[in-house]
Amino acid sequence: MLSPTQLFQIEELPDLYVDACVCDEQRNLVFLSAWGRDTVLQEFLARLTLGREENGIDQFHVIVDGRRLPVFPDQDLLEKRTTRQFRGTLFGSLPEGAGIRLIQLDEQQRLEEQLSRLLPANPQQAAAAAQKLLSGPEGTRVQRDLLEAQQGVTDAWSVGVEKLPAVVVDRKYVVYGQPNVALALQAIEHSRGAR
Repeated sequence: MLSPTQLFQIEELPDLYVDACVCDEQRNLVFLSAWGRDTVLQEFLARLTLGREENGIDQFHVIVDGRRLPVFPDQDLLEKRTTRQFRGTLFGSLPEGAGIRLIQLDEQQRLEEQLSRLLPANPQQAAAAAQKLLSGPEGTRVQRDLLEAQQGVTDAWSVGVEKLPAVVVDRKYVVYGQPNVALALQAIEHSRGAR
């Protein structure tokens, strides 16, 4: 169904992309390989477990060449396996053993927006759905991710980050304007060597 070299968007979650999707003759999901930030993947998995009245999904659409291809997942038959890809990021390749921590200052806002999209418009239904989600394993992950996002903003503020992009090294060196971590590290090493 999908080309091995392209990523295709899932209509219901625009930040989630698919590189492989296998369905049976009735378009029931058999296998899915999806790529996205941890938060959007968790939102997708959570929405599969919620009912429609709680903004859950019982089908989604993969966009291929402008066409919407429906896919019907049966949550009871799915087995999820997740992994994280750290070495090559939007911000460059991370040097081996560098002990790098990537802080995205908008992560808390993104998490809260994704959580809000999971909830129904009705305040009573939203409260019940939020309680159900947050009391389960996905809720534990969401709460941990929110705490990590808040701690990241606090840490960036505490070392005096004034503008973005910024790469902070050893809590004392800051390189502004260079989003590529490897190049920022080279600039710091070059500066250290010039002293």
